[in-house]
Amino acid sequence: MLERFVLLASPRTGSNLVGLALGSHPAVVMRGELFHPVEAERKAWQEASSQFTIPLNDYYHDGTDPVAYLEKNVYGWPSPAEKKAAGFKLFYTHLRDRGTVAFWDWLAANRDIRIIHLYRKRLLEAFVSYAIANRTHEWLQMANAPAGTAAHTPLTIDTEQLKRYIDENIEYFEQMQSTFASHPLLTIEYHADVCDRFEDTMQRIETLLDIESMPLPQKLRKQAKLPLSEEVANWHEIHDALEGTRYEVYL
Repeated sequence: MLERFVLLASPRTGSNLVGLALGSHPAVVMRGELFHPVEAERKAWQEASSQFTIPLNDYYHDGTDPVAYLEKNVYGWPSPAEKKAAGFKLFYTHLRDRGTVAFWDWLAANRDIRIIHLYRKRLLEAFVSYAIANRTHEWLQMANAPAGTAAHTPLTIDTEQLKRYIDENIEYFEQMQSTFASHPLLTIEYHADVCDRFEDTMQRIETLLDIESMPLPQKLRKQAKLPLSEEVANWHEIHDALEGTRYEVYL
């Protein structure tokens, strides 16, 4: 029986890097954002996936049961004998509408499901990274691809919008830590664990999933190339507004 797991995160916390590394492990079935809020995105991902033999039309459809979909296409999908663990990427904001929010109760109740919880302490960096990726439509950069050289105009950030983003992320993080406290849970911070101790962190994940430890590749390169003071046009304004407040620690 496959060990079930979830790669739980918010955007720009290293979930692509960790997910791709896990997907290269011969004992792991690693799926992506199965419950992306835009159905067209789920369909496109399914059509682009060559790793799986699931029919192209068998992506998650709006209005259907997400638990039934998981049980059929991830946790219950017939896998070769060498596969020992199966999981997918889930963001805090996925499946939050009235018709699907009960999925989170199901996930909390199934305490054998292993949770890899990614987060990022420096939330201003995450905010800026998300805004740039959303503007450029470049959500990842493969390590073996030519380095991008295109410059972009520095962002102007609304202070109140940033504060709401920080508050929302903190609330979700604390809620997830509490909800999954009784699960096998591994909490990983982007800078301290993913960037600075990648090999050690992947070994900890392999231990959580009870699979053989082996070197796993870093298939992506870090996209940020400039300090925040150059990425953000009103950096000094943001810094001065949040200095000495409870938000300062997230700058």
